[in-house]
Amino acid sequence: MEEHEIFNTFVQILNWASERNKNSKSYGTDDKLYIAEIHTLVMIGKMPGILQKELCKEVGVTKGRMSVIIAHLQEKNLIEMRREQGNGCTIPIYLTTLGEQIYHNHNEQEMNMKIQIYQVLSKCSQEEIEKFNGILRDILEILRQ
Repeated sequence: MEEHEIFNTFVQILNWASERNKNSKSYGTDDKLYIAEIHTLVMIGKMPGILQKELCKEVGVTKGRMSVIIAHLQEKNLIEMRREQGNGCTIPIYLTTLGEQIYHNHNEQEMNMKIQIYQVLSKCSQEEIEKFNGILRDILEILRQ
């Protein structure tokens, strides 16, 4: 395989990821979520009662962007914000029953994808996997520049 073929494959992966970010996806329900919405929902599922400020940090978006994401998830009845007695300043965020269903469906889809990737990697030696991972880290550093 020539270097330009590797580069073309890599560009196809980047293009796929870019398109994935633009399009919404269903997770076993009628609701379709964008990547930022599902990442937010997953973080709430992992950390029930998380506050918006913490959620911004975990997901890596601004407070303004998070407010929009939260509003979308509330409109879809996937999350709820529960005021706690005696603490009106902070409002913990939780998944609704539908949000829990999507959270579990997403985790199942992600696990299936990981299994497929691990099956591909199982054809490689440990040394090849370590070398491949090093190459991926080097490419990531280039992309971050």
